[in-house]
Amino acid sequence: MKDVITDILQQARRAPSVLNSQPWRFRVCGNTIELYLNKIPELEPVDPHGRLQLASCGTFISHLSHAIREKGWMQKTSYFPRFEEENLVAFIKLKGPGDPTDTEQAPTSQKRCIEKIQQDITRIARQKDTELTVQNDDENLRFEKYFRSNCAKKLDTEYFRNSLNLLLRSESDSDTIYEDEVILSDSFFNNSFTAGSGSGIPEELKHRYFILYTRTDNRYNWLRSGEVLGNMMIHLRQCEDAGMMALPVISTDCCRKWIREQINLPGHPQFVLKMHPVKPREHMQKRPLQELIKQGF
Repeated sequence: MKDVITDILQQARRAPSVLNSQPWRFRVCGNTIELYLNKIPELEPVDPHGRLQLASCGTFISHLSHAIREKGWMQKTSYFPRFEEENLVAFIKLKGPGDPTDTEQAPTSQKRCIEKIQQDITRIARQKDTELTVQNDDENLRFEKYFRSNCAKKLDTEYFRNSLNLLLRSESDSDTIYEDEVILSDSFFNNSFTAGSGSGIPEELKHRYFILYTRTDNRYNWLRSGEVLGNMMIHLRQCEDAGMMALPVISTDCCRKWIREQINLPGHPQFVLKMHPVKPREHMQKRPLQELIKQGF
């Protein structure tokens, strides 16, 4: 059992998190993984309420669940199992061998993959108490201008620009993550690609936003929306030729309120997603497994 759980945790470490902070710790007790939120103080300027870090724990749960299924095991997940322990996010209990996960084949046509992506991410979004709506920017690029002026500056902090890589630096053989899969990234505002460049991405996708929202706004919804992001990432990794969906966060409360008012959204926007045309080339280091384990086996 110890070897099985170790292997599962190693695979789950591919989960992205806000600014690659990996704000999770876990304790393994028998066949149960206890997942804890470990807030990063330096992230307070971009995540004052811990919403993004809690959503990051959701992406970890989705990757953990995927790794468990790939091993042919089953699980039972209990969310916020102890009211008195605010930072205890979930119990993930392995229940024994089941049927191995069937691997879904990626579409062979780029055009079909783009169309299928939009269908699939909508389907995925509706599985975790969340919804997805599509918003095309107007000819004046009202949404992009607002995002740039009110949200991009949130990324321009000393912690993000200077301290992040030093904080996360570890052994040279540690696992890495694609830069575009780091949940909060300034690459969100990169519109340098053009249609017809071989990417197969239609021009209109440059200014198309996918808004993930929940009907209510609480810790449970933040966690579940993070699971949706993780499930989307796992699915989109199959579309090798069509590029990735960049999943940055529009994190400010004023921006969330603005989005809700502008499009009369019947809920609370959690994330704004955007299509990117190619696989990211840069990688960021991940912390080693032993650093993330709160207590030994």
